[in-house]
Parts: sequence; structure tokens; C-alpha cells
Amino acid sequence: MSQFNSIFVPSGLPQTVEIDPSCRAIYIRFKNTRVHKTLSNPHAKDCIVTVDLDLNDAVIGVELIGVKEFSIAAIRHKLPEKMKDIDFERARFIIPNNENDLEMDTA
Repeated sequence: MSQFNSIFVPSGLPQTVEIDPSCRAIYIRFKNTRVHKTLSNPHAKDCIVTVDLDLNDAVIGVELIGVKEFSIAAIRHKLPEKMKDIDFERARFIIPNNENDLEMDTA
């Protein structure tokens, strides 16, 4: 995950944590804006981790795919090192109802 070392981690709280148990995925969203690029860790042993960045390399969101446990501790364990101290206290945890709820602005 060395490519994650240069990203700018937002100091604010995540807006939402979108949980999709049907595909064992979590998306931690910090802001709604256009995704400029996505970093990925294809070598993770038990979970795929991707980080969406804006034009300034600030984190828009983090996706975890292949999650077996949906707890704050389990989420923290899978996050890049720079993000392990994210404060989830006031984040909204939601289960999207349909594909439109999971849609990300990549246009």
C-alpha cells in the first residue's frame, strides 16, 4: 500500500459509510465530487482496498471489497495506515437500496 502514503487524508468526519452485505463491500465517503483517479491494492490478502481521489489527491472515499465482518474495528484493520484513526462517531451508516445509491460520480 505504499502508493497510499502520498494521499491527503481529510481531517473531517466521513459523511457516510455505505454497507452492501450482498457483495461484502463498504464505501467510506468523505465528500461528493468527481473522482479523478483510483488507487488500488491488488495484493491485499483478504480484502480489496481502493481509494478514490480528487484532482488535488484528496480522498473522496475508500472502498473495501470482500469484507467478512462489518464492525468499526474490522473496518479500521483493513484501512491504509494513514486512515486507521478516522473518527466514525457521527458518520451515517447506510445500506443502499438500489444501484443508484451506490453510484459514484466518475464522469
